[in-house]
Amino acid sequence: MVAPAGSSTPRETVEMNAAAGGKYIYEMVNDVTGDSVVTGGFFIDVEPFEKLSLTWGVPGAHPEDTPLVTVNLDEVDGGTQLTFDLRGVEGSQGDRFLYDGWAGVLDSLQAHVQQG
Repeated sequence: MVAPAGSSTPRETVEMNAAAGGKYIYEMVNDVTGDSVVTGGFFIDVEPFEKLSLTWGVPGAHPEDTPLVTVNLDEVDGGTQLTFDLRGVEGSQGDRFLYDGWAGVLDSLQAHVQQG
């Protein structure tokens, strides 16, 4: 699991069945304060190397009551373009919560990919 800078996801907290209809749950921990948040949901659409859609929020919540995350991967000259879409919840740059949290996750993912 990828977490924003300053946070981590202990491997032992991650459970997932990455297939359409499968569940996932994980804990994200603030590395400074030790505060943690447990998140989970259901995989809606899993197309390896192309698309991933999942609900995201409180573990066990009904899928229709939680935000929907969709990640598309498209081949482009010299690499892959990732498109991220989050629906069902509002966020804005500088909110230090949803928008900034997901932006941090994507920044961490980019750094990881660039390291090889």
